[in-house]
Amino acid sequence: MSLQARILILLAALFSPAAWAKDACELNIPEIDAKLAAAGIWVVPGGETPVKTPEGKPEFSDVALETGVDGQLKLLLIVAPDGVVADRVVLCANPFGYFEPAVLEWSKGYAYPPIPTSAPRPFPYRAVLVTVNFKFDYDSTGSNIKR
Repeated sequence: MSLQARILILLAALFSPAAWAKDACELNIPEIDAKLAAAGIWVVPGGETPVKTPEGKPEFSDVALETGVDGQLKLLLIVAPDGVVADRVVLCANPFGYFEPAVLEWSKGYAYPPIPTSAPRPFPYRAVLVTVNFKFDYDSTGSNIKR
């Protein structure tokens, strides 16, 4: 099955009401893990440490900068066997509509170790959940966001 087909299955499964908890960014991780496994994507127990992380901070939109709203975003990275991030999916953002494009672009900088030989088969891809917290830095007056 192609990566694109797996992602479509994953998205359809994740956006079913059973996959979500009460809060917009409080995810039902066991349910998501089960759906990823059903789509043929290995969920690394306990997460995984990247060998490369994105540089700097995401470039936020003018609206996000003008409002100065803080928040959180949960991102699912689909990692290919060679460690390259093959796809990225925003699972939730709180508040919604401020940070998603910037984080998707910024997250292209992640890389992971190649898939270990101990990985269960036949999972050619793996999933990593990343939480990104946003807190804007303000200047000494407390009224202007530092860029």
